[in-house]
Amino acid sequence: MKIKLKKMLLTSSLLASSTALSIVAISADTNSNANTNNNGTGGGTTPKTPATPPKNADDFDSFKGELDKKVKENVEKLVDDTVTALNNKAKELIEATKSEPNIARDLIAKALYYQKVATYLQTNKAKLVSDKTFDPTYLNALANDKKYNLGNITYEGKEFSNVIIGSNPNDYASALAKDSNSKKEVTEKDKINDISKDDLNSKINDYFKNITDKENENAGDNIFVNKDDLPKLNTDTELTFDKTFDLTTPKNYSSW
Repeated sequence: MKIKLKKMLLTSSLLASSTALSIVAISADTNSNANTNNNGTGGGTTPKTPATPPKNADDFDSFKGELDKKVKENVEKLVDDTVTALNNKAKELIEATKSEPNIARDLIAKALYYQKVATYLQTNKAKLVSDKTFDPTYLNALANDKKYNLGNITYEGKEFSNVIIGSNPNDYASALAKDSNSKKEVTEKDKINDISKDDLNSKINDYFKNITDKENENAGDNIFVNKDDLPKLNTDTELTFDKTFDLTTPKNYSSW
């Protein structure tokens, strides 16, 4: 069965791969135990303190559960914020019909589309979480892999260096397969993953902050709503009225 909104969300789920790559700069090497000491006497510098050998955190086995919990919380919040934003935009468009009567039908159609997307997101919020619509690859590596590689990745014409590359499925293989010109070069193997739970949580927060900052006040609007997917009135759909306005099912689809 072809469902317009389900297809839209299936397409947007590819964001999980592309977003992880687009913010890969914050996935840089987490090993940072080396330090120096200057006691200020005699104007000299004491020998460097030997670096503490990196090791997995004592509570490392709890990191996967922590990541799953935080991703769930953030995705649910993003969906809720998006539903609110889309409903507000729909109200604004309906209000705009009073001053723009010549394009009132188009404004109403767009408002109804936003409402349908909002309703779909609200109804399917749990599924968006369980299906891992947002599945940050490098965070999965940090939360699951006790060792990882560092390397350089070329994806969609962009080059990313010092990328944390985990074991399958945290090695970007599925994302890179979508771009025939992509490249992956491992520069350092078997780095000990010494990230702490606090650092992991900080990176999770950075990941979702980066997403919402990119979208500014629109938050999930540009993620879940593809402007090219807006139905064209009188071409893809018709405006109907039966006590309230509604849109007919888009052409070539069995339902929204």
